[in-house]
Amino acid sequence: ANNLAILYSSQGRIEEAEPLLSRVHASMEAVLGAEHPNTLSVATNLASCWTQLDRIDEAEALMRSGLAIRERTVGPLNEKTIISALALANLLLSTEQSEEALTLLKRTIPNAESLLGVDHPTTLEGASFLAIAHSMEGDAERARSIITPTVARLEASLGSSHPTTLMGLADHATIEITAGDRAAAAPLLGTILERKATSQGPAHVETLTAALACLENLDA
Repeated sequence: ANNLAILYSSQGRIEEAEPLLSRVHASMEAVLGAEHPNTLSVATNLASCWTQLDRIDEAEALMRSGLAIRERTVGPLNEKTIISALALANLLLSTEQSEEALTLLKRTIPNAESLLGVDHPTTLEGASFLAIAHSMEGDAERARSIITPTVARLEASLGSSHPTTLMGLADHATIEITAGDRAAAAPLLGTILERKATSQGPAHVETLTAALACLENLDA
């Protein structure tokens, strides 16, 4: 059932995946216990489903529980603990809980740098989250000082058209828009559009979405 749920999720069939994951999670908790690695893995998938279904409070509670368990059982210097912390921080940012997200990221990213390295995609993704958190807290200069080298590292390690790199550019554009500098955001959005058109084609849904973002920014 867990594998079928993952398949459904990968196909975007989230409403079909969720009840399967809920049943598997409940069974694993009963048989293996909440702290078993397999139970935690299913909980991660279930929280992702709930997030996509806009069941944010349930997803947040499950993420907090999973992170607390991992910190207690395997410690903060563990890749799955780091990934769990970054997922929770991302959710906190999406629900405008930027102060707590910033605190969580400040203690997580040094662990990611120590364990995984400064150029690891997970570390760089966390750095992008950190930049957004600073931006949301009103510190645009600090946000820029983080996102600019982060995007450069993403381009060097993953390539200029990799989805994570383009997300970093989008985060930089968001930081500029939040700071009220749409003139600085426009070329960043244009770069995203150009790279998506080259890598995926001008008629791809993601290219069209990027084009719409450019138009909305220019019209604002």
